[in-house]
Amino acid sequence: MEIGEKPDVGLDRADMPFGIARAVATTIESEYGTEMRRFLRLQMKVKPITPLTIKLFSSCLALWLNGFKIITASMVENITGFRNRHIINYILHKLCAFRVLLIVRGGNARYYRYLLSENSEIFLNRLNGGTEP
Repeated sequence: MEIGEKPDVGLDRADMPFGIARAVATTIESEYGTEMRRFLRLQMKVKPITPLTIKLFSSCLALWLNGFKIITASMVENITGFRNRHIINYILHKLCAFRVLLIVRGGNARYYRYLLSENSEIFLNRLNGGTEP
């Protein structure tokens, strides 16, 4: 390291929200994994539910909690560390088919953008200790 050079601590200021979202996603997955499985399987009828599905859905919830209303596959990739964007988009599309997520139309057709559905927001409020509307 040169004189006057800042040490590299591995966390850039631009990565801060993603670092926080990564911690939130891990907490959601470990604390509420059973409730997420129950929500996806019984209420939303998603089949099959894999551990990767739970990890990606918890990442979407964490991003939404950190203020990101529009979610992309690259954001989910940044949080999970899973580097196959085709599989991420496939699973997120599967969640869209079961109305867990919604696809945002418009913009660049090459990149898909997702929103949480109303059902997912209700589920998240219930986890947060709120009541259903």
